[in-house]
Amino acid sequence: MGVSTDAILWFGFEYGEEPPWFDTDPDDYEDEEPEDSDDWMARVLGIVGPVADYSEETAEEYQAHWKAKREAIAAAGVEVIHHCHHECVMYGLGVLKVSASRGYPENVSKHIAQDTAEAEAKLRAFCERAGVEWAEPGWHLASDWA
Repeated sequence: MGVSTDAILWFGFEYGEEPPWFDTDPDDYEDEEPEDSDDWMARVLGIVGPVADYSEETAEEYQAHWKAKREAIAAAGVEVIHHCHHECVMYGLGVLKVSASRGYPENVSKHIAQDTAEAEAKLRAFCERAGVEWAEPGWHLASDWA
């Protein structure tokens, strides 16, 4: 069993352990799983999941839902950033994300040299749609140990 450590650089916001947009506390859910960040983003983007439980009969519907969810999130150009550790996740919301895995350095010059006006506009539009309070975005560098 190995350990993967990544560096993550993104333009946007940092929220720490308790993002203001969705509930991450599993104690708040009795009979269901807490909403994860992809589910939250899909809901904000208007992608509603299947109502029936997953089964052989509903597998195709679920596959179509997962595909639509991935495509909508990619098209939004904004993502929930997960960092720190898989047992103590911290969150950010961002665009222009680049990551580097241990032993595979990335040149970040092209990323931080970009005009961030378009990225900021995408981020602002998403925040307005999602009801996330706007703050001045900036570049954030974090580690992720998975």
